[in-house]
Amino acid sequence: MTYAGANTNNRRDMEKYVDSENGQRPDLAINNEKDIYNIKHNKLNYYLLIYSFKIDSAGQKKSRKYRVELDTACNIINATDITNNSHSETE
Repeated sequence: MTYAGANTNNRRDMEKYVDSENGQRPDLAINNEKDIYNIKHNKLNYYLLIYSFKIDSAGQKKSRKYRVELDTACNIINATDITNNSHSETE
């Protein structure tokens, strides 16, 4: 919804966007209605990934570790560099 310009903090904007999309893409109507219900009842699913990778920086290989939070549509909500965290993260 953010990419479509709908204000995700305004329920009326979200519902207006969903109604518009339902008119254009009736095949998505059921999923859109479920999403609106979940938003209203704070039942959205979020995913947390711990992603490790190596980069080449000026000829030096470095390992990085990021914590990535995704919403149900797999949009990135937050990405945090946790490379140097001293406590262990749940993977």
